[in-house]
Amino acid sequence: MEETIKLYREELYEQVWSIPMTKLAKQYQISDVGLAKICKKLKIPVPGRGYWAKKGKKKRPPLLLIKGVPEFAVHRIFPENPNLEKEQNKEENDEIQVLVAFEENPENYIKVPEKLYSPHPLVAFTKQCLRTGHSDTYGHVRIVHNKCLDTRITKGNIDRAMRIYIALIKALEPGGFSVSINESNGTTIVSVLGEILKIRLEEPTTKVERELTQEEKKKLLQNGWLYDRYRYVPSGKLVFKIDEYIDGIRKSWSDGKKHQLEDLLNSFIIGLIRAAEKEKIKRLEREQREREWREQEEERRRKAEKIQKEKERLERLLREAEAWQKAQQIRTYIEAVKQAAIQKYGFINTGSELDNWLKWTTQQVDRLDPLAESPLSILDE
Repeated sequence: MEETIKLYREELYEQVWSIPMTKLAKQYQISDVGLAKICKKLKIPVPGRGYWAKKGKKKRPPLLLIKGVPEFAVHRIFPENPNLEKEQNKEENDEIQVLVAFEENPENYIKVPEKLYSPHPLVAFTKQCLRTGHSDTYGHVRIVHNKCLDTRITKGNIDRAMRIYIALIKALEPGGFSVSINESNGTTIVSVLGEILKIRLEEPTTKVERELTQEEKKKLLQNGWLYDRYRYVPSGKLVFKIDEYIDGIRKSWSDGKKHQLEDLLNSFIIGLIRAAEKEKIKRLEREQREREWREQEEERRRKAEKIQKEKERLERLLREAEAWQKAQQIRTYIEAVKQAAIQKYGFINTGSELDNWLKWTTQQVDRLDPLAESPLSILDE
């Protein structure tokens, strides 16, 4: 049976800035796309993509009083709806199609600026590091700072690479995507559709053998190898890469005979969207496997606990049965002693040593017998 609830504007505003949209959507049994539509209807500002991945959270925008905006939205929950997952997948696919269509539209062509004016802080800092860095064996400028964009280029391509990066960052932001740095390993990450992808901008180099001297040729023949035999020549071309292990999608965009990398940024963003889609499927499958594993582990734990309790009950039963059997044997022995004394003396004097012994042994056998009540003994202490 379906349940109808009201999502009040102010309450939902507090929730979307306290809980990630994907988790909040699960609470209401709705897709994150569906929840985003409700927020749009109620004019509720929501965190941008990658907001929760950042260490330092930006100040959230205020909830403005807008005339004509409803106080709440009605949402129906279908607890037993078998088609809910299909509906959510359809909404997600629709969102991807809309994003791809936007990038394919010629009106939204990304234009790389000819000069850097007021660059993004990440771009400005990376450019500064590249300008002061030294070239490595491959001719790339070596960056040792873990707060720079992942770039592996030569000094001659610094300005061009930074202009491409700034154009990409500005194009991603309106779609709710964001570029940031994973400071733990210095990789550049992009948040797309709630998924985190690593990207890299690099300039390939060609390995060529340098001209050897006669002495070096002789050493090469003698040893089979020669240090510093090769040189790496920069290609001058730039390549954007999605640095993830994802099968079945394009992961590299580079300068070619017909197009420069500057002309392929829209295509690169489409690649990011496709990669995020694949990554989300992989993540959901992985989470499903982890849930199943946890459920299996919990079931094994419960079963092991039941087995242990059953063993303990059985052991207790065996102990009690053994104690009861011993108690019967001792009672038989006590009665035999008593009858032997009466037969020999005719009676047992009250307070005599035998009388005290019979009382003591009766108390002890009652303590041993699980079916009898007995007073506490000093042994119980």
